[in-house]
Amino acid sequence: MSVYIQGVASEHMKRFFVNFVVGQDPGSDVA
Repeated sequence: MSVYIQGVASEHMKRFFVNFVVGQDPGSDVA
């Protein structure tokens, strides 16, 4: 599996996060 992220990063940013939810159930896996 490959994940590609595209966008523009702020010059002063120190971190970012990507929230993946698989499925529609409340107990779905979050990566």
